[in-house]
Amino acid sequence: MDGPEHCDAKEVSRSHTVLWVFSIVAMFVLYLLTAPPVYFRALSKDPKHVSWMTTAYIRPYAWLSEKTPLKVPLDAYSRMWRNRFLGKR
Repeated sequence: MDGPEHCDAKEVSRSHTVLWVFSIVAMFVLYLLTAPPVYFRALSKDPKHVSWMTTAYIRPYAWLSEKTPLKVPLDAYSRMWRNRFLGKR
């Protein structure tokens, strides 16, 4: 029962699991990298009228920044993008 066919199926299953985990982590990291530039770009265009979609997009990032130990690096990253789009404050 543990012939070559069985081992290959296990390896394929394991490689698919690794691929899915990598994909989920990559999407999370890409989100963290894109949220501040999207938000500050929208603010630089029209500070009084940031769309509800932009606000909804940035909300998880804001929550991570406020409620987790990632506050310091996320705030520094946001500050870098704020300075890029809105100038130093």
